[in-house]
Parts: sequence; C-alpha cells; structure tokens
Amino acid sequence: MKLIKIHRRDAEDAKDAQRKAISSPRPLCILCASAVNVSRSLAALALITLFVNTFASSSSHFVAAQQEQRRAPEVVQHPSATGVEITLDEFQKAFAKIKQAGFVPSGRRGAGGVGNTLEQLLGLRENNINLPDLGFAELKAHRTGSPNRITLFTADRGAWKIEPLEAIRKFGIKDERGHLGLNSTLTLEPNSAGLFLQVDAETVSVRHTSGVALAVWNFNALTEQFTKKFPALVIISAESERRDGAEWFRYTRAQLLTGTSPAIFRRQILDGHIIIDLRLTDQGTSARNHGTEFRTREDQLPLLFKTSREL
Repeated sequence: MKLIKIHRRDAEDAKDAQRKAISSPRPLCILCASAVNVSRSLAALALITLFVNTFASSSSHFVAAQQEQRRAPEVVQHPSATGVEITLDEFQKAFAKIKQAGFVPSGRRGAGGVGNTLEQLLGLRENNINLPDLGFAELKAHRTGSPNRITLFTADRGAWKIEPLEAIRKFGIKDERGHLGLNSTLTLEPNSAGLFLQVDAETVSVRHTSGVALAVWNFNALTEQFTKKFPALVIISAESERRDGAEWFRYTRAQLLTGTSPAIFRRQILDGHIIIDLRLTDQGTSARNHGTEFRTREDQLPLLFKTSREL
C-alpha cells in the first residue's frame, strides 16, 4: 500500500510542477528568439510561394506561346523572291477604281512621283505584279507625252574589242573640269567625237569614223538580257497637271506588254528608239566603267514587245 501511495504522490507532484512551469513567465530572450525564428520561417515560406507562383506563371506562358506558335500559319515565300503582292486580276480591279478617282496628288516630288504614287494607290511594296503564266511583270508608270528616257539594262561583258582605257585615250573628250572621259550618247549618226552605231544583220556595234570598232553586241544576247528584266511589262499612262505648285496625276491607261525578238530590238535601234550611252572615265592607270546603258523613251516602250493588251 505504501508503494502505491508514493507513486501517486510522485505523479501528483510532477503534474503540479508542470502546471507551475506553464504558468510561470519565460525569460524575454527566449521569447525574442522564438519570434525571430517564426519570422524567418514566414519569410522563407513567402519566398518559396513567390518562386512557385512565378515558375508556374512562366511555364503557363511558355506553353501558351508554344501552342500559339504551332497554331500560327507558316509564311510561305514566293519562289521568285520579288516581294510581289498583287495578281493581274486584282490589279485590274484596283486600277479600275484608280481611273474612276480622277486626279490625285503626287506622293513624291520629282520624276519618280508618277510611279511612286501609283504604287501607293495599289498598296505595293515593289513594282512587280504576279502573272501565273508568265512569272512576273514589271510595272512602269509614265507621264503621257513625256520625253524622259529610262534605262532598259546595262551590257558590257565580252563586248569591248579594245581596252576601255585605250578607247578613252583615243576618242575621249575632257569635261568642264578637265577630266578625260568617254561619256557619249550614240545613235546612227556620228557624234562630236566621231562615234556612232552601226547595225548589221545580227549585231550592233560602236564604231569611230576611222573604222575602228570599240564594242560589239549580238542581238540574241541583248534580247535575252532584256527578257530577263522584262518578261512582261504593265505600262501605265498618266496625265499630269500642276495645282498650287504641286503635281497631280490622273491614271488613264494600262497595257500588258509581252514577248520580244532580236528583230524587234534591231528595228528599234534602226528607228532611233533605242540609244546607247557610254559612261567611261580615265582613272589614270585604269578606266572606270559605270556601265554601258541601253535606253529608250518611256512612251516608246510598247514598241519593244510583240503583243499589247489593254487592261
């Protein structure tokens, strides 16, 4: 019995000691340490939560972007890489509206205004239109009755029969600054330097009245080079007038021009519609060739093609 009482007393003493310990105030340093630990734990938890949320958000955006990219259509480049944006049928419909609009102000000053304004009205980035059967057509606009000439192409490779520097030294003329050069516009008639064009059955050549041939081109090669640049041509005619110092255009006509031949090219040189410009300067030890240009008037472009169709 004593043993039992002792155990009960010991148990009661232990409980009483525990109650006193709980009710007694703890030292201040212990409370501060606990508060610091809790604060650190809360801060760490907040950082972990922020990291998890940020990662989840980034992951969702990444997944959404990947899904959107998979849904987005692929941009297909035109094989000719010309940046064409309009078909012939679309052009005809758009040009009909442009004709009905009457006079419009020029979108750019200078000679290029007539072409630039047309491209703006058509919404074109480049001056080509798509022709499914022909590849593409060059688009040219010109002022009706304008005497301006355009360059068809330049051609020099394999043409020169004497060295260009020798040609300058023999037949060149000094400019207003005293620089020697061979800058001449050539036709069938000899110019002041005695240079002219001679047309034979298959070639055209630059010759001097002394009989010297400076350069020779084959009509087949010239026609091939012309066709590369102009497989087809849509030429636009526009009337021009001035209003308060600004130029206005009224686009009146569109023609689709296709096909050419060596015979056509030869005839246009004989008729004086195609001229050749030499552009050589003496650099001391060598000649600088800026490119021999084959040029024609804008309003004579239809004469270089086999067929013409009104659009």
